[in-house]
Amino acid sequence: MSTLLVNTQNVKYSLSYADQIESSVEFWDCANAQLSALFIKQTGLKPGKNLCFSMSNHWIGQPLIEPGHISKLNINLYVNHNWNPIVVLWKSKSGRIYKIDDTNIDCNDIEFWFDKLDTELYISQLYPGDQKLPFVIKDLPFELQVTRLNMDCSLLLTVQAGYEDKRETMITAVYDFIGKFNTASEKKDREEGVIHNSKGELQDNHIVAFDIDLGSVGFGFFKKLLNFLKKMEGIQKVEIA
Repeated sequence: MSTLLVNTQNVKYSLSYADQIESSVEFWDCANAQLSALFIKQTGLKPGKNLCFSMSNHWIGQPLIEPGHISKLNINLYVNHNWNPIVVLWKSKSGRIYKIDDTNIDCNDIEFWFDKLDTELYISQLYPGDQKLPFVIKDLPFELQVTRLNMDCSLLLTVQAGYEDKRETMITAVYDFIGKFNTASEKKDREEGVIHNSKGELQDNHIVAFDIDLGSVGFGFFKKLLNFLKKMEGIQKVEIA
């Protein structure tokens, strides 16, 4: 798996040399594994040389590390020559306060997460053109319009003339897809997260509208959903908003 930190040993040396901050490879290894997997799930973007953590030019006027019951790390996400300030948080299940220079770290005890991620910004920086999704779906038989990506998602399906009476069937099919997605993820210890809620309804004569709470899934869910919708007859346009 591609990771947000290419070399954790280099991070240790970089902080020690540039900021006189001691840290441990063990800490960075745990953080790197958890945060990289979480980042991919939440954004659908894969880390690489143009998308990674940057330890330089960190927040001016902000301490790099703020220890506590929930500890905080102010860091930068480097995206295609853009440095975006982000906040990494961590705590432990046991109540132990882990420091950045601890070497005896239980990766099953310490939990890392992000304060927030601006997926749309990172996509626009990584793909400066008009692309709004962190992936490409080839040969779509319908028009795709992405207004925004958000954890509370509105999905609008415009059906072709002659398929108006198939809209209820489309709602059932999308419900079944979401159910199977959740079941498959549950069997893998929620590896891909689960959709919390979804509601479909008919609008006008040609619209099927869904409100979907993406819950713990990432934006990679859309890739699977769009590939599923590709196989459904009668869809003229799909809008994600």
